[in-house]
Amino acid sequence: MTVFYIKNRSSLTPNTLHPVLYLQFLIMQFLNFLHVISTFLASRIPNSGWLIEGICERESYLRFLIFLSYGAVYAKNFSTISFCLTRVFILFMENGKEASQFIYLTLFLVPVAFLLALPRNIVGAKCVLMEPPFPSGAVMIMSDLGSDNKMSDSHIIEAVFYPSVIIVILSLNFLMFWKLLQSRKL
Repeated sequence: MTVFYIKNRSSLTPNTLHPVLYLQFLIMQFLNFLHVISTFLASRIPNSGWLIEGICERESYLRFLIFLSYGAVYAKNFSTISFCLTRVFILFMENGKEASQFIYLTLFLVPVAFLLALPRNIVGAKCVLMEPPFPSGAVMIMSDLGSDNKMSDSHIIEAVFYPSVIIVILSLNFLMFWKLLQSRKL
C-alpha cells in the first residue's frame, strides 16, 4: 500500500483514496505500533530477571518508560482524531486539496501528547511482579502515585482527555455518516 501511495499521491480521482488521508492513516498506525511496544515494555515483560536487577533499581528508567507509554497513548488518540477530522474535511470539501494541513496538525499534536504525559515522569515509579495468568517472572512498571486521596495532575489530565477524545471521535463519525447520508439522497 505504501508503494501505491507513493506512486499515486499526486493523482486525485473520485475512486482513489485521498493521499493525505492515507498518510494520516500511516501516521496513526505508526503511533498505534509505538503504543503497543511501549505498553509491552511497561506492563508485560516475561522472564525479566535481568530487568529487575538493572532497570527496576533505577527509578529514572521506570519513569521514562511510563512517560513513553502514556505519551504514545495520547499521541495515538490525537492521531485518531486527526484521521477522523481529515476524513470529515475531505467529505465536506469539494476537491479536498487543502487537507494537507491536517498532517501539520498531527505533527504538532504529537509533542503536545508527550507534554500531557509529562506529569507521569515527575511522580515516582516502581516494579510490581505479576501473578498468574501472566508468564512466570513478568513485571509491570507503574507510577507510584501514593495512597493519598488527592487527585494528581496526571489523573486530572486523564479524566478530561479520554472523555474528550471519545466525544470528538463520536461527533466526527456522526458528521461523516450524516454527510454520506446526505450525498445518497441527492
